Amino acid sequence: MTAPVCFDAADAVEIVELLCFVADVSKTDPVSIDAALERFVGDGYEATDLRSDARRLADSLAQAMGFADGSLESAR
Repeated sequence: MTAPVCFDAADAVEIVELLCFVADVSKTDPVSIDAALERFVGDGYEATDLRSDARRLADSLAQAMGFADGSLESAR
């Protein structure tokens, strides 16, 4: 089991926003992003994987802070 990690709330919000930004940018030019990812991490990790991972992590962190998802809208 891992120990809990604490973030300042403002920092956590910035992390969510950054992850959402990465997810959005990964949609803009998937061919170029796929090529860059292949150079950095090798074959098999593509823009769609990056977008999915970034969105999943943003949503998880936002939900842990009490928001509905990475949109940072209030959970009702």
